[in-house]
Amino acid sequence: GLVLACWIQWPELLLSLFLLLSVLHFGQEDTAALSLGERLYWIHVVFRGLLPLCAPAFFATETTGQLLAPLLLQPGLTEHAHGLSIFGATLFVPLCLLGILIYACWWKIGGPLGKIIEQIAESILIVLCFVLLSPLEGFVLYFCLHHSLRHIQEMAQWLFPNESKPLRRFWKQARPLSLATIVMALFAWFWLPNRALEWGGLQVIFIGLAALTLPHVVLHWLVFDLRRPLPVFSTPEREFSWNHISR
Repeated sequence: GLVLACWIQWPELLLSLFLLLSVLHFGQEDTAALSLGERLYWIHVVFRGLLPLCAPAFFATETTGQLLAPLLLQPGLTEHAHGLSIFGATLFVPLCLLGILIYACWWKIGGPLGKIIEQIAESILIVLCFVLLSPLEGFVLYFCLHHSLRHIQEMAQWLFPNESKPLRRFWKQARPLSLATIVMALFAWFWLPNRALEWGGLQVIFIGLAALTLPHVVLHWLVFDLRRPLPVFSTPEREFSWNHISR
């Protein structure tokens, strides 16, 4: 409720904060188990967090601006939304060059070649989502099939550490609500005229998502950083953990 109230009062500020929080959250989730060293780790977090936001802006600048405009609540702020989209598009090419530099540095300090190739492949696939699909469809694919599945895997291993197949156990418990959600999503998808979201629909979905994201990220931090020991990553300089990063 507090997030919604603040969003209504200061939509430009809250949208910017939401995008920043998304960058950090997406980046940390996508790089949670990589031994990059502390400095390179945070640079990689920024790279992977910005990638699913800058790619749609680069390949479909106008459409991305149109998707951001309803989140500012006032039609008069449409130009600001378009400006954000242009800014994201401008960052895309330097971001790709930064990614190449990150993986080159990681390989130079002795990073495992298999992991490096895996991360490069993931980055390319994320970009391809937005090359082949619209910004909204590409983001849904990234969020549901990449970000969420990786988070589910992490949660399953934490909830059922003694299970030989924790994902199967997790799926059994999550199946009823998951199937119900999928059915409702498919119904909404085909029910909407021409599969298009109205101005109000985008506001409800994305501002509601922002309102849920803050407690979700805080809860994730409390659970995974404070309530259990997390993987310790060995680096040439020293060892550090998520708990160290949090401090």
